[in-house]
Amino acid sequence: MVVVRKPGKLRVCIDPKDLNRAIKREHYHLETIDEIVERLPKASVFSRFDATHGFWQIQLDEDISKLLTFNTPFGRYRYRRLPFGISSAPEVFSKAVREMFVDLPGVECIVDDILVWRENDEQHDYRVRKMLNRCRQMNFKLNKAKFELRVPEVHYVGHVISKDGLKVNPEKVRAIQEMPAPTYVAGVKRFLGIVQYLAKFIPNLSYVSDPLRKLLKGDIQWHWDHEQQQSFEELKQLVSSAPVLRFYNVNEPVTISVDASSKGLGVVLLQNKQPVAYGSRALTETQSRYAQIEREMLAILYGCEKFDHYIYGRRAVIEIDHKPLVAIYDKPLYRATPRLQRMLMKLQRYDLRIVYVPGKLMFISDALSRVYLPDSNDKLIDDKLDISYIEKQLPISSRKLAKIKDATANDENLSKLSSVVVSGWPNSKAMLPDDIQSCWNFRDEITVIDGLLYKSQRIFIPKALQREILVKLYEAHLGIVKTKQRAREILFWRNMNSDIENFIKNCSIYYYSKYPEIALLPSLSSVSTISAFKSMFARHGVPSEIVSDNGPQFACANFKDFSHEWDFIHTTSSPRYAQSNGETERYVQTIKDMFKKAEEGQSDIYISLMEYRASPIDGVGLSPAQLLFNRQLKTKLPMSTDLLEPKAFGSKQKELMERQKRQKHYYDKTSKPLPSIAPGEIVRFKKDDKKSTWEPAVVDTEHSERSYVLRAENDKLYRRNRKHILKTNEKVFNKDNPQNDLEFPMLDNSIDREPSIVTTHDQGEKLNQASAPTDPTTVTRSGRISRKPAYLTEHFV
Repeated sequence: MVVVRKPGKLRVCIDPKDLNRAIKREHYHLETIDEIVERLPKASVFSRFDATHGFWQIQLDEDISKLLTFNTPFGRYRYRRLPFGISSAPEVFSKAVREMFVDLPGVECIVDDILVWRENDEQHDYRVRKMLNRCRQMNFKLNKAKFELRVPEVHYVGHVISKDGLKVNPEKVRAIQEMPAPTYVAGVKRFLGIVQYLAKFIPNLSYVSDPLRKLLKGDIQWHWDHEQQQSFEELKQLVSSAPVLRFYNVNEPVTISVDASSKGLGVVLLQNKQPVAYGSRALTETQSRYAQIEREMLAILYGCEKFDHYIYGRRAVIEIDHKPLVAIYDKPLYRATPRLQRMLMKLQRYDLRIVYVPGKLMFISDALSRVYLPDSNDKLIDDKLDISYIEKQLPISSRKLAKIKDATANDENLSKLSSVVVSGWPNSKAMLPDDIQSCWNFRDEITVIDGLLYKSQRIFIPKALQREILVKLYEAHLGIVKTKQRAREILFWRNMNSDIENFIKNCSIYYYSKYPEIALLPSLSSVSTISAFKSMFARHGVPSEIVSDNGPQFACANFKDFSHEWDFIHTTSSPRYAQSNGETERYVQTIKDMFKKAEEGQSDIYISLMEYRASPIDGVGLSPAQLLFNRQLKTKLPMSTDLLEPKAFGSKQKELMERQKRQKHYYDKTSKPLPSIAPGEIVRFKKDDKKSTWEPAVVDTEHSERSYVLRAENDKLYRRNRKHILKTNEKVFNKDNPQNDLEFPMLDNSIDREPSIVTTHDQGEKLNQASAPTDPTTVTRSGRISRKPAYLTEHFV
C-alpha cells in the first residue's frame, strides 16, 4: 500500500501481521516525558532535533531482509532498512538511539525526538556540538526542517518545556477547544483520552468529567443533554487554563500531600510548596465502605505508587490530616488491622516520614480527593481479593457468621461504633457518644470488614452473644488465667476480663490445666503401651530418650527390646520419688482431673484437650500448639485466619527455655544440693515414704544422678533417690553379719528387665556380664530383691 503523507511525498507500507506473530519482541523501556523533566530542574536553554526517516536509519542484515519481502505489480521487493509496521521496531530504534547518546550529558531521547538542554548558552552550545559530532560519526541523519536551536521554550513530545517548568502544548489545547461535541460513545472515549493525556495539569478533572464517564458504562443508553454539554465545555475551559508545573529537582526534599474523601483520593507532589504533579482517583464501591483511617492509608499508598519514580530510594515526607495514622504507622505491624497491615506491607519499600497537617492547610489534596479521577485499572486493593480475605478472616460456618453479623447490627453500641469508624473519628473524645468513648484510646486499631468489627485481628463480640462465647471458652475448664489469655488472643469486648473472672468464679468446676498427649489403652500391658508409643512416634518422630516410672509395662523385656529396635534411651525415675519425673506426674494428674471435670460438666474431654493445646503458656504468650507446630489450632471459637498461618517461633521456644532456667534459678535459691555419697559408705534410708524410721544400709553403686543402689541389712537391694538417703557416721553396718566386706550377691537375669537399675543399654550389658546364674532371685516393682530361703538351698559335700 502507498500512502500520500504530504503533497509530493509518498510512504510505502506493508502489512506484516504474520511476521509480527512470529517475532520475539524485544522489550526496552521507553522513557516518558515525566522521567525526562526530572533531570531538567535548572535548564533554561533548549534545542530540539528530529531524526530523518528514523526507522530507515537502522540497517538490516541479509537474512532479516529476506523476511521483509513483499509483492508489487512490478515484482518482489525487500526492505534493507527497518520499515514501519514491525511490532518490535519502536523498541529496536529507541534502544539504538539511546545507546548512541547514552554517554552525553544533557541529551535526552524519546524515540526519534532529541532534546539538548543546559543552564546557559555557552554550555548548551558545547553539548550541541558534541551531539552533532556523534551523529556524524554514526552516520545518523537529522531533519533540517524540524529543529529548534538555542530557544528558551521548546515543544517536545506534546508538551512545552521552559525554564519555568512544564505546561500544555497550545496546539493540543486548540485541538480540544475546536473539537465538536461527540455524537456516539467512541467519540466520548476519544475526547476523554486526549484530556486524560493532560491530567497531570488539571487538579479537578475527574469531577467535571463525571457526566461524560457515565456514558461509557455498558448499561447506560446513549443520551446527550445539558449535563453532558456543560461537562464538555468545562473540560475545554480547564485545558485552556492548565497551570505550569515546576520541574522535579532531585536535590530538593520531596513532600506528598494526600487526602481521602468518602468517594475519592487526592495526592499532590510538592517541592518547596510548589506542585510538581497531581493525582486523583475514585474509590471502588468496596473501598468507599472502608473506615476513614483505612481510606487515608489507601491515599498514602496511592500517592507513593503514583509517584514511585520520584520517591523510590529516597526519603519522602507524607502530609496527612488524619492524626491517628501517625501513631498507627509507628506501631508494630501486628497492632494494625488486617486491611491496614496489607497496605503497610506495601509501603515498607519506601522511606517515609508521616506528619500531621491540619486539614485547612491541605486545600490542594483535599480538593483533589473530592474531585477525583476515575481509575479503572485500580490495583491497590482488588475488590475480589478483599471479599476473599473477608471470607477467610473467619473460618466458621455461614450460619454462625450471619449470627455474629446480625447481632452486631442489632447491638446499639456496636452500630454507633461502626458508624464512627466508617465516617471518621472526631477531633476529641468528648465529641463521641458516651457509650463508645471507652474505645477512644485504641481507635486506630478498630476497623469494619463486611459488617464485622475488629480490634486489630480480634473480633468484637456483641452483647447478645457474650454469654454464649463465655460458655464456649470455658468448655476446656482451663482456669481464669489461661481462659483470659485464650480470649485475649482472638476476641474482644469491653470488660471481657472481668466477665470471664466472674463467670469462672461462679462455676463449680474450676481448675488449672496443662498440655497433654494422651492415648486410650485397652489394657496396661506392654503391648498396648508400645502400640500407643508407636502412634505418637509416627506423629512426632522418635525421641532421643523416654523417662518413665517403674511400672511393669516399662520394666519388662518387651519394652527393652522396643527401646533397642527404635533406638532411644529408656530412663526410669527413682522408686517412691515422683518428683524426679514431676512434669509427667503432674500431667497425669491433670488428665485425671480433666476427665473428672469434663464428666461433671457433661462436656467433651477432647474439646478440653484442644483448647488447652491452643491456650498460651504463662510467661511465654504462645500456646503449646504454636511452639510445637509453629501455628495455632483452629478451634470452635471464631478467630482470624492470620493466626492459623504457619509462623516461626524459634525465639519463643528460647523464651520458654529461659523461663525454665529462671524457675530453676529461683528454686535453687532456697534449696541446696545434698552431699554426694560414695559406694561402701554406711547410710540409712526409708523403705517406705509413709514410715518415719531410717533403716541402715550400705551404698553399692551410683545408679544415675542423685539415684543410688543400696544394700539393706537383710542383703536385699533397694534403689532410692538421694533425698531418701541419710548420711551417717556409723562405722559398723551389722555386727551380726559376718560379711564385713559387704559384697553384694550378683543379680540374675531378672535385673536385666528392671529399668530402675539400668539407665542405658551399656549399663545393662555390664550387669548382665556380672550376673551369676547360681543364685536365682526376683526383683519386685519397688526394687526389692526376693531370694530363695536358705533351707531350700542345695548343699554338696
